[in-house]
Amino acid sequence: MKKEPLCDLLLFKNHHTKKILNVMRISTFLLFLCVFASFAANTNSQNAAVSITKSDLSIGEFIDQIEQQTDYLFVYSKNEVNTEKAVAVNAGKKSVAQYLNEAFNGSDVNYSFENDYIVLTKNATPSVPQQGNVITGVVVDNFGEPVIGANVIEKGTTNGTITDFDGNYSIQVPQGATLQVSYIGYLTKEVTVGTQRMINITLIEDTQTLDEVVVVGYGTMKKSDVTGSISVTSAEDILQGQTFNALEGLRGKAAGVTIMSNSGQPGGAQRVLIRGMSSINTSSDPLYIVDGVAMESMQYLNPNDIERIEVLKDASSAAIYGARGANGVIMVTTKRGLKGEGVSVSYNGSVSLSHVARYMDLMDAAEWQEAFMIGIKNFNKWYADPTSENSSLHYKSEKMSDWFTDPRLFNSDGTAKYDTDWQKEATRTAISHSHQINIQQGGQNSSVGAFLNFTDQQGVMLNTYMKRLNAKLAYDAKPTKYLSTAVNLLVNRTWANEAEEGGGASIHVVR
Repeated sequence: MKKEPLCDLLLFKNHHTKKILNVMRISTFLLFLCVFASFAANTNSQNAAVSITKSDLSIGEFIDQIEQQTDYLFVYSKNEVNTEKAVAVNAGKKSVAQYLNEAFNGSDVNYSFENDYIVLTKNATPSVPQQGNVITGVVVDNFGEPVIGANVIEKGTTNGTITDFDGNYSIQVPQGATLQVSYIGYLTKEVTVGTQRMINITLIEDTQTLDEVVVVGYGTMKKSDVTGSISVTSAEDILQGQTFNALEGLRGKAAGVTIMSNSGQPGGAQRVLIRGMSSINTSSDPLYIVDGVAMESMQYLNPNDIERIEVLKDASSAAIYGARGANGVIMVTTKRGLKGEGVSVSYNGSVSLSHVARYMDLMDAAEWQEAFMIGIKNFNKWYADPTSENSSLHYKSEKMSDWFTDPRLFNSDGTAKYDTDWQKEATRTAISHSHQINIQQGGQNSSVGAFLNFTDQQGVMLNTYMKRLNAKLAYDAKPTKYLSTAVNLLVNRTWANEAEEGGGASIHVVR
């Protein structure tokens, strides 16, 4: 009997459907088996028997007993769980869950099972609302405008609220409590609650925060008025490594400021780039302001006299100083008299060693003479023309004694008498030192500071040095509430001996 194609299709589908159903039944069975096995393992683990012989023990001892007899590990914070605290359990052989329940039931420690870990946490103590009076009111600023979102809390507690869009608040506190009202940019105000039910509060601007002084111009500006990018470096950062130049100490301390030197001379000039190489006045050097005075350079400024350095890096410096500040501004504030009453005398000294990091590998006298004679032979072979009228093109002698004839330097056969490494002869290990004396005095209405520094920076080249003597006197006085005076006297004497840095080579560029 011949089967119809439709019947074949139905039989094929029926056969595969049964196989799929069988696979689904097996998969479901295995899934439930794994779930129940995991649950059973967890339950069995919690029911693992533990034997404890002592009834009174500390939490730390209790934890050690369970960890030694089971695979559990306890996880807790020492700030929340005091392991020295005593717990009481009934000695015997019981499950882990039973012992944990006996030890921590009714205490401030809560426990939970997390796979192979037992997590101990501190129970949160619910705060009991205090019965008292409902205080309402309005929080405004010194102009009478409502302060939105001001914090109003009962001092010493977490009971608090914030003001709404109209500055209104409502809080329940007991009689005699203290309300503490605060908001960013305003001074915190405290008010004691008596019998009154409405307390209106006026907040005063925190001028100390808003008027925090940042050196930005020919003097100072309020921090709230500065919207540009400012990098501040303190004296401690500048003097971390021994430095004889203030800009050397600033290198790597201010983000976005590139400081480099093309000279190894003692006291060599530093180049500073703040806003790149472009310029409107043919120079990319920044403007230097030292204690409010504009300077072209601060190369010879004593780094020990500096209190801090601010770098104005963005376009706001041009807004303050015009074209002179187009390349950025470096503000320097130097040390002054003692803040507060008293006298301070201090000394700071340092000594450093400098040497050539690496000598070039050069030819000695014999190698140089050999190279010279090879050049003569190559000339005779490839360039000489004995028929030329130009005598410089005739053959040249290939005997060394014909070329090196000075008896003071060469032997009779032309070989060199001496073999001198002029790199090592012209350099040395240089010892540099610096000494600073600070004398500062402060009074109720005046202060004075005297600073003296001597710096001797020796170069690695023989007979190169830079010596600098700095003296600084700063006096500040405030004779009346509305009058203040300041005197700043700075004397600098620098003398140096520098080596010639010009090279003897020339470079020809072919275009």
